[in-house]
Amino acid sequence: MKKYEVPVVNGFMTLEEMREQFFKIASKYAADNNSIFVIAIDGIDHAARAGYTSETFLASLPNPEYVPSNVKILLAGQPKEAYKNYPLWLYEKSDNLKEIFVPPLQIDDILELVKSKFPEKTLIYQQQLTGLIDKYAQGNTLAAIFAVHEAIHHPDPVELEKQLQNRKLGGNIQEYYKTIWDDAKRNMKVPFVDYKMAGVFAFFNEPINAVKLSEIFPHEHISVSGWNNVLKALSPLLIANDDNYTILHNDVRVYLSGIIGQDMDNVQEVYSGLCDYYLNLKEKSRAYYSDIIRYLKLAGRENEFTKVYSADYIISAYVQGVEINEFREISQDILEYIISSQPINWEYMRCLAFGYMTIDQIEKSSYEIEDTNFRKSLAPLNIHPYECYVQSESLWNIDILETVIAFTKKLYVHGKLSRATALFKNWFSKMNILQIYAYLEPRNKDNNFKMR
Repeated sequence: MKKYEVPVVNGFMTLEEMREQFFKIASKYAADNNSIFVIAIDGIDHAARAGYTSETFLASLPNPEYVPSNVKILLAGQPKEAYKNYPLWLYEKSDNLKEIFVPPLQIDDILELVKSKFPEKTLIYQQQLTGLIDKYAQGNTLAAIFAVHEAIHHPDPVELEKQLQNRKLGGNIQEYYKTIWDDAKRNMKVPFVDYKMAGVFAFFNEPINAVKLSEIFPHEHISVSGWNNVLKALSPLLIANDDNYTILHNDVRVYLSGIIGQDMDNVQEVYSGLCDYYLNLKEKSRAYYSDIIRYLKLAGRENEFTKVYSADYIISAYVQGVEINEFREISQDILEYIISSQPINWEYMRCLAFGYMTIDQIEKSSYEIEDTNFRKSLAPLNIHPYECYVQSESLWNIDILETVIAFTKKLYVHGKLSRATALFKNWFSKMNILQIYAYLEPRNKDNNFKMR
């Protein structure tokens, strides 16, 4: 940090100062390593659909002429012609800007997707379904994904085509979302579904079910069965897992955020409903500990933080898996609120002080007490190169196979079951244990290796 002059604190820096400092560090690091520092950002069209204001991600993208020559930024998104909210410099010709066109989704890609969802079907059926989906997807990847999910409920191609026509599925995926959303409002006769329910799915970080919706919106007097009907009507924008529903793709969340829009009264009303739900919740979830203070702030109810923030809250949150850095961010927000209020409420400051003392004590205890199993930071598991490709079998040895199996186990232990399964299948799905052992045989003989 000293070498690259990394700021110890950035809380008092402006966005422009932080950006300037970042590129300075990145450029220096790249020069030291005689390489290029690459920043890759995907899905800028999602940000464009969410709107363009000074607080959004799009506004923070730097003009290419201010980026150092040994730093490159890769931006990926839908063509700029369809999005007027992209930064203006994306539409200009410049020596500092290079545009690469990626071809639309190909029919072979759709066939692979169909095969993975309908492995029991004949090749003729899979090809027929692929042709139909290709016709309506019009090269749009998301449209193809939603069409495949529609096919799960309408496997007959004739019925599926009627469904895709009725729901206006095509290259403009927004029209498809709108048709499903409007049908749900009309058929379920839930007038406020536009912003309240859209807000829940856009803001809430837990799976949703009918019971939760009835508790979040108790004053609407809608039965649990009524909420169930609404949730079912929103398929396949929502995916059911038993009684719980989650959003199929983050693009749907972007669309729902657009429905609730920038109307702060509506936004605060939804956040306030989520606050009441959490405050009345008897068994607190991990999401509660991470989100409740933030929800109070966004609901305009920051003065109620003392109902939540305490030593017990911090200890329970730590047990639930909330990390120390999250506590510090939450506490920093509270401190800024207290200081900005005039006169300063010293009871609030006292409450915050106890919180900081608890955070410090947790941190100290993990170093001071020996032979204890304090939970370590749950850092995200980065993508391993062996998840991206399979090494040529002629090069297999015990070190490579041990690495693959060890990382598969690590993914499984950390709850990344889908990644663990994919990794194992990519490497070993076409062979049995004896075939794997055969690759080790020359080395086994040298080391008197015995299978156990």
